[in-house]
Amino acid sequence: MENFQDDTSKKILDAATKLFAERGFAGVSVREILQAAQVGNIGAISYYFGGKRELYLAILREHFKQAHHLADAINRRERSPVKKLEMIFAAIAETYKNSPYTIKLLLTEINQPSEFFPEINAEVRALQKISRDIIQAGVKDKIFRADVNPESMTLVLFSIAHFVSLMPNFAKNLLAKETFGEYLTQAQEIFFRGIMR
Repeated sequence: MENFQDDTSKKILDAATKLFAERGFAGVSVREILQAAQVGNIGAISYYFGGKRELYLAILREHFKQAHHLADAINRRERSPVKKLEMIFAAIAETYKNSPYTIKLLLTEINQPSEFFPEINAEVRALQKISRDIIQAGVKDKIFRADVNPESMTLVLFSIAHFVSLMPNFAKNLLAKETFGEYLTQAQEIFFRGIMR
């Protein structure tokens, strides 16, 4: 299950991600996933993932696997806190571009926790810790303002980065899909303007 290079498993993952993001875990049947993936074998989900539940968790974990790769990349070389936070913004933008349904699914799970949330809670906390530690280091190194609260700024960072997904009905009249990158660039600029010394 760790390697999703097989074409059939990738089709299932892509179709399931979209359906789960749109209708939630309970609102999607195995048959609908297979139909959307154009996979005729009714046992394919069990074969590749172990079942519908395991497929859902595999999708959530795949996102966090990418987050771990980002954390490794951030920590691998010596970079300033500003550069590290820029990498987080860039990773969020890349995820939206390549997998918008994954972000929607993840945000739904965080905002309206299901039975699966305890399985990813540690991952969510690890993601928060990475950002908080970077901001804390920036305050300590006198790059960021002394009165910056790392926990609050972590919330601000993720709030502005994910605002479009958190409030799609509010954002859709103001922001076309093509301008998401521009929005995120401006949001990042405003974020840094607020915390820099």
